[in-house]
Amino acid sequence: MMESDNIRNRAEAIFKKKAVALREGERAMEDYKSEQREMQEKTARLKALRLARDATQKKTGFPAKGSTDSFEPKPCRRRRWQAKGSMT
Repeated sequence: MMESDNIRNRAEAIFKKKAVALREGERAMEDYKSEQREMQEKTARLKALRLARDATQKKTGFPAKGSTDSFEPKPCRRRRWQAKGSMT
């Protein structure tokens, strides 16, 4: 009798552990889907902004203020470091 109670208790513990893991998995999946939805909304918003900027640029012929499209890198000036006392 005692042994069957012990077996039953272990089975119930395993069942509860699996139920908790299942709920945590469902919660994790909801979080994942929510993050994906937010990412898609953000991407769509940024795409709309980019398309509007590009349309403005095309219409006016000038890049938008603050745009990096007209960025020209500065020429690289390398400096030769010499060891102290070296005359080369």
